[in-house]
Amino acid sequence: MVSRTLGPIRPSALCILLLIALLLPLHAQGTTFWPVDLKTCVEGAGVAFAGTVTNLQSERVRTSIVTRIVFSDVDYAKGHREGHSIVLTMNGGKLGNEGVFTIGLPEFEVHKRYIVLAKSDLGSERNGYNPVVYFNQGFFRVESEAGVGSPVIRDWAGRSVSAYRSGHLVVVGHSPLASQDMQMRDGRGDSKRAGLDLHAETTMGGDVAAEVVPSELDTGARYTEREFLDLIRRIATE
Repeated sequence: MVSRTLGPIRPSALCILLLIALLLPLHAQGTTFWPVDLKTCVEGAGVAFAGTVTNLQSERVRTSIVTRIVFSDVDYAKGHREGHSIVLTMNGGKLGNEGVFTIGLPEFEVHKRYIVLAKSDLGSERNGYNPVVYFNQGFFRVESEAGVGSPVIRDWAGRSVSAYRSGHLVVVGHSPLASQDMQMRDGRGDSKRAGLDLHAETTMGGDVAAEVVPSELDTGARYTEREFLDLIRRIATE
């Protein structure tokens, strides 16, 4: 994770941004890039919701730049708030010819819909204005997919969510992280099917954070927004 700036920036601000980049992986409450499972994300979130981005507004905060992200048509799964909109404040943005961004942080676009698991304060100086839990692992896109009737859920890496198993998600695609072979057994006791390995991203403790299924083994199962929000609600009450 590296913070970068575009255009002029004072040395003190650059030092602060680099310090944040170095320290974020050490925070226990949702600001590490080490893989975690969905259950851990839900447990670490103070609020979880689906919403459509209607406005992005950048502004200066002390020696950095943050962006206020306004979501409308909000549906809560955890930490319900009054009203039908919510504002997330994230580190990064652009003002004139000066900009700040952090590689790997979620990027939001106006008119796009997302599911977000975030800290209760929705972004503050206390957490470096990085409110999405576990750096970007509480970030999900709600997008159309060819051949699927309803919009599907895609994780932080753009992979379609296919299933939920023992606290973690099963996603379709490839792993941008270092992954290891996972010995998966189906009803016949086979560890491989069609000659293809299944892989898993693992947590620091060696547990499964996500199963990654190649497209050749894709069953076609997908989570819709409603189903995924219901899943989060269920996990939150366990």
